Amino acid sequence: MASIPYARQLRHPNWQRKRLQILERDEWTCQACLARDRELHVHHKVYVKGRLAWEYADDELRTLCKPCHDNWHAGAEHLKHLLAEIHPWELAELLTGYLSSAWGPPEERALFEASPMRYAGLVLRTLEAMDWEDAEAAHRFARDRFMASVNRAKPGSKPG
Repeated sequence: MASIPYARQLRHPNWQRKRLQILERDEWTCQACLARDRELHVHHKVYVKGRLAWEYADDELRTLCKPCHDNWHAGAEHLKHLLAEIHPWELAELLTGYLSSAWGPPEERALFEASPMRYAGLVLRTLEAMDWEDAEAAHRFARDRFMASVNRAKPGSKPG
Protein backbone atom coordinates (compact mmCIF):
# COMPACT_ATOMS: atom_id res chain seq x y z
CA MET A 1 0.00 0.00 0.00
CA ALA A 2 3.04 2.29 0.40
CA SER A 3 3.17 2.61 -3.38
CA ILE A 4 0.16 4.95 -3.41
CA PRO A 5 1.20 8.24 -5.04
CA TYR A 6 1.37 11.09 -2.51
CA ALA A 7 -1.38 13.15 -4.20
CA ARG A 8 -3.69 10.13 -3.96
CA GLN A 9 -2.74 9.57 -0.30
CA LEU A 10 -4.00 13.08 0.47
CA ARG A 11 -7.44 12.12 -0.88
CA HIS A 12 -7.54 8.84 1.06
CA PRO A 13 -10.15 8.56 3.88
CA ASN A 14 -7.41 7.67 6.40
CA TRP A 15 -5.59 10.94 5.64
CA GLN A 16 -8.82 12.93 5.71
CA ARG A 17 -9.57 11.57 9.23
CA LYS A 18 -6.04 12.27 10.43
CA ARG A 19 -6.09 15.75 8.89
CA LEU A 20 -9.40 16.60 10.58
CA GLN A 21 -8.04 15.33 13.91
CA ILE A 22 -4.98 17.63 13.65
CA LEU A 23 -7.05 20.65 12.53
CA GLU A 24 -9.35 20.15 15.52
CA ARG A 25 -6.42 19.67 17.90
CA ASP A 26 -4.94 22.96 16.67
CA GLU A 27 -8.36 24.65 16.90
CA TRP A 28 -8.41 25.43 13.18
CA THR A 29 -5.58 27.91 13.71
CA CYS A 30 -2.25 28.31 11.91
CA GLN A 31 0.41 27.39 14.45
CA ALA A 32 2.90 29.83 12.92
CA CYS A 33 0.93 33.08 12.51
CA LEU A 34 -2.27 32.21 14.42
CA ALA A 35 -4.48 32.99 11.40
CA ARG A 36 -7.93 31.44 11.46
CA ASP A 37 -9.32 32.96 8.28
CA ARG A 38 -7.00 31.40 5.68
CA GLU A 39 -6.85 28.09 3.87
CA LEU A 40 -5.29 25.62 6.31
CA HIS A 41 -2.92 22.75 5.58
CA VAL A 42 -1.70 19.96 7.82
CA HIS A 43 2.06 20.02 7.52
CA HIS A 44 4.32 16.99 7.97
CA LYS A 45 7.34 18.18 9.99
CA VAL A 46 9.38 15.28 8.63
CA TYR A 47 8.99 12.75 5.84
CA VAL A 48 9.92 9.12 6.28
CA LYS A 49 10.46 7.07 3.13
CA GLY A 50 7.75 4.43 2.74
CA ARG A 51 5.45 5.90 5.41
CA LEU A 52 1.95 6.82 4.29
CA ALA A 53 0.65 10.36 4.93
CA TRP A 54 -1.64 9.22 7.77
CA GLU A 55 0.96 7.01 9.49
CA TYR A 56 2.68 9.90 11.27
CA ALA A 57 2.36 10.59 14.99
CA ASP A 58 0.29 13.63 15.91
CA ASP A 59 3.38 15.49 17.14
CA GLU A 60 4.91 15.11 13.65
CA LEU A 61 2.04 17.14 12.17
CA ARG A 62 0.97 20.76 12.60
CA THR A 63 -1.58 23.13 11.14
CA LEU A 64 -0.23 25.91 8.91
CA CYS A 65 -2.06 28.40 6.72
CA LYS A 66 -1.19 28.26 3.02
CA PRO A 67 1.22 31.25 3.10
CA CYS A 68 3.06 29.90 6.17
CA HIS A 69 3.15 26.41 4.65
CA ASP A 70 4.56 27.78 1.38
CA ASN A 71 7.10 29.87 3.31
CA TRP A 72 8.16 26.88 5.38
CA HIS A 73 8.80 24.75 2.30
CA ALA A 74 10.64 27.60 0.54
CA GLY A 75 12.79 28.08 3.65
CA ALA A 76 13.45 24.35 3.92
CA GLU A 77 14.55 24.27 0.28
CA HIS A 78 16.87 27.23 0.89
CA LEU A 79 18.26 25.51 3.98
CA LYS A 80 19.01 22.36 1.94
CA HIS A 81 21.09 24.46 -0.46
CA LEU A 82 22.93 26.17 2.40
CA LEU A 83 23.64 22.84 4.10
CA ALA A 84 25.05 21.48 0.85
CA GLU A 85 27.66 24.26 0.99
CA ILE A 86 28.59 24.03 4.66
CA HIS A 87 31.57 22.03 5.90
CA PRO A 88 30.76 19.21 8.38
CA TRP A 89 32.75 20.88 11.15
CA GLU A 90 30.80 24.12 10.61
CA LEU A 91 27.52 22.22 10.90
CA ALA A 92 28.73 20.56 14.09
CA GLU A 93 29.60 23.97 15.53
CA LEU A 94 26.22 25.39 14.49
CA LEU A 95 24.37 22.52 16.16
CA THR A 96 26.52 22.74 19.27
CA GLY A 97 25.56 26.36 19.65
CA TYR A 98 21.90 25.67 18.88
CA LEU A 99 21.68 22.86 21.41
CA SER A 100 23.38 24.87 24.14
CA SER A 101 20.93 25.50 26.98
CA ALA A 102 22.07 28.96 28.06
CA TRP A 103 24.52 31.74 27.44
CA GLY A 104 26.49 30.53 30.45
CA PRO A 105 29.35 32.06 32.43
CA PRO A 106 32.01 34.31 30.82
CA GLU A 107 34.50 31.47 30.26
CA GLU A 108 31.81 29.51 28.40
CA ARG A 109 30.85 32.56 26.31
CA ALA A 110 34.48 32.80 25.19
CA LEU A 111 34.09 29.39 23.51
CA PHE A 112 31.18 30.78 21.49
CA GLU A 113 33.01 33.96 20.57
CA ALA A 114 35.86 31.85 19.18
CA SER A 115 33.46 30.03 16.84
CA PRO A 116 31.15 32.11 14.62
CA MET A 117 29.13 29.01 13.69
CA ARG A 118 28.62 27.95 17.31
CA TYR A 119 27.65 31.51 18.14
CA ALA A 120 25.20 31.58 15.21
CA GLY A 121 23.56 28.37 16.45
CA LEU A 122 23.12 29.82 19.90
CA VAL A 123 21.60 32.96 18.42
CA LEU A 124 19.20 30.91 16.28
CA ARG A 125 17.91 29.12 19.35
CA THR A 126 17.52 32.38 21.23
CA LEU A 127 15.65 34.01 18.35
CA GLU A 128 12.98 31.32 18.43
CA ALA A 129 11.64 32.69 21.72
CA MET A 130 11.70 36.40 20.79
CA ASP A 131 9.20 38.80 19.31
CA TRP A 132 10.08 40.58 16.05
CA GLU A 133 11.54 43.72 17.61
CA ASP A 134 13.82 41.76 19.93
CA ALA A 135 14.73 39.37 17.11
CA GLU A 136 15.77 42.26 14.85
CA ALA A 137 17.98 43.69 17.59
CA ALA A 138 19.52 40.26 18.19
CA HIS A 139 20.11 39.86 14.46
CA ARG A 140 22.01 43.14 14.31
CA PHE A 141 24.03 42.14 17.38
CA ALA A 142 24.86 38.68 15.95
CA ARG A 143 25.79 40.16 12.57
CA ASP A 144 28.13 42.63 14.21
CA ARG A 145 29.73 39.91 16.37
CA PHE A 146 30.13 37.62 13.37
CA MET A 147 31.72 40.36 11.27
CA ALA A 148 34.06 41.23 14.16
CA SER A 149 35.20 37.61 14.41
CA VAL A 150 35.65 37.37 10.63
CA ASN A 151 37.76 40.54 10.69
CA ARG A 152 39.87 39.13 13.56
CA ALA A 153 40.48 35.99 11.53
CA LYS A 154 41.80 37.87 8.49
CA PRO A 155 45.56 37.82 8.11
CA GLY A 156 47.13 41.07 9.24
CA SER A 157 44.06 42.24 11.16
CA LYS A 158 44.51 43.73 14.58
CA PRO A 159 43.05 41.88 17.58
CA GLY A 160 39.93 43.58 18.83
